[in-house]
Amino acid sequence: MGIGEDIADAFTKPFKPMIDGFKKVQDFFDSLPGVFKEIKNRLDLIKNGFDDIFGGIGDEFTGLGEGLELGVTDISAFLEFIFIFLGSYLSCGVYFLTNLKGCIFYYLVEVFGQILYLPVRLIVWFLLLFKLNLQPTIDKIWVGLEKLDRVVYKYAQVHIIHYPHGVRQRCYVCKRLKLDSKDGSYKSIITRQGDDVKYDFSPGGGIAQKFSEGTNRINRGGEELKSAFRPF
Repeated sequence: MGIGEDIADAFTKPFKPMIDGFKKVQDFFDSLPGVFKEIKNRLDLIKNGFDDIFGGIGDEFTGLGEGLELGVTDISAFLEFIFIFLGSYLSCGVYFLTNLKGCIFYYLVEVFGQILYLPVRLIVWFLLLFKLNLQPTIDKIWVGLEKLDRVVYKYAQVHIIHYPHGVRQRCYVCKRLKLDSKDGSYKSIITRQGDDVKYDFSPGGGIAQKFSEGTNRINRGGEELKSAFRPF
């Protein structure tokens, strides 16, 4: 039994004899017609009203405990993912530094290639000022080269626009947690878990919903008592 249920029991137990008493009186009026039937209905409302009010108080404590547990669990998961994220990038940094001596040549070749490609980028950017967009054409050229590379590799086991597989694995590949994509199409696990924590503690979020279940029951009990004492 959780702490919320213990508190709920503490609130409702003293009133159980009273509620049982209403039930006995209510049973007596079950066999009586007319106005006595109305009295019986009012007693029903009183009994249900007290039951919902004191039960709702217990539900509030239970809901608060469950809500806090939800919040703590999500915060713990969020922190765990942050540590995994930092650890994965630190591990990859050490891995690349360890392989730097054997990879520096390929990094320099890549930098040299980017320098040679820079005039193409500048021309594309300049023509774009005059609303002439060559980027789709260039993208198609690269797609064609990728297809040609796969065909050549299939028959000759040689890449024409990529480093050999072993070089790429040693110098460019390291498993780590992904970051959010620039276009917003992909959210990292850290961002998604952070959104869960934000939702938990927001008005109307996870914790508030857990707590409001008891509040709604108390309100329902209050309405039942009001109906019980309305004029005949």
